[in-house]
Amino acid sequence: MHGNAAGYRMVQSDDCVESNPCGAVFYMVNLDIGKNGLCLNSIWRVAFFAIVVVVLVMVSALYVDECRAQQETSGASAAYAKEAAYESRDARRYAVGTVNGVRLRIPKYYLQYGVVYVGDRRDGSGSASRVVTQNSQIDNFGILLRLSNLEPVLTEQDRNDFRAATSKTFFEKTWMMVSFDNHYPPPTGGSDRPEMVEHWGPFILNKERPYGLMQWESRQSVDDGMRGFYGHVEYFYNKSTITTIKCSTLRKKVPPFDTFDHCEHHFIVPELNLMAEAFYTKKDLYRWREIEARVNDIAHSFIGK
Repeated sequence: MHGNAAGYRMVQSDDCVESNPCGAVFYMVNLDIGKNGLCLNSIWRVAFFAIVVVVLVMVSALYVDECRAQQETSGASAAYAKEAAYESRDARRYAVGTVNGVRLRIPKYYLQYGVVYVGDRRDGSGSASRVVTQNSQIDNFGILLRLSNLEPVLTEQDRNDFRAATSKTFFEKTWMMVSFDNHYPPPTGGSDRPEMVEHWGPFILNKERPYGLMQWESRQSVDDGMRGFYGHVEYFYNKSTITTIKCSTLRKKVPPFDTFDHCEHHFIVPELNLMAEAFYTKKDLYRWREIEARVNDIAHSFIGK
């Protein structure tokens, strides 16, 4: 160590440079930095460079995180937009809702008058404005089936055929309307004789059981139906399937004074716990089991996946 009134400076020995570059062996000398102070300057340069590298790494990491977050946000937005577009297309094709805890997706082409939700008018008119979701509670709805093959309305030609049929006197000879209602109580299964409306009777039990059904036949003739619009009434019942069918036959009051008939067929749709009501003419009464099986299959196809 060499004294100097002006102060001290730190330099590294030549041996240090050779054996331990930029090591920790220093001399206290004057504060001016000469050529032997080169190693100290190098230390500060290395330290500064290291700090710069650390800062760049941190900035790069932040940039990568931000890019990843933007990508995730963009991906989520794209997924949401895709889902919204799918739901929009789905809403155009299907009527949705829930009945008795079961979610339904009903092709709109099948529908006769649309879907009536809880809180709407039960005839489907004057419905309150609402946003319909999969959880909206369904009150009732109706579909159309072609009687020749029991197929629903699938094409615009089917729809045109139905419109053409409604312009004729009695379209129920070729088309069957089926309604599904959440309010109809099932017929009493514990009684051998369902409750009758008094002015339809008196009734006579037919022991032949046509088509596997218990039958009660009204004593009224086809000419007695002007006031009650029932005429000759037949009541059919099957206890095992809880099936109830009422058919009325009435004489027309205009030439050629022939008769026409009409049947209302009620049965339960399993799983959905709905009452189905099918409308057709007496000529198709023998198909009652086929009709029930087909309607049940179609109703179960509405269950959402």
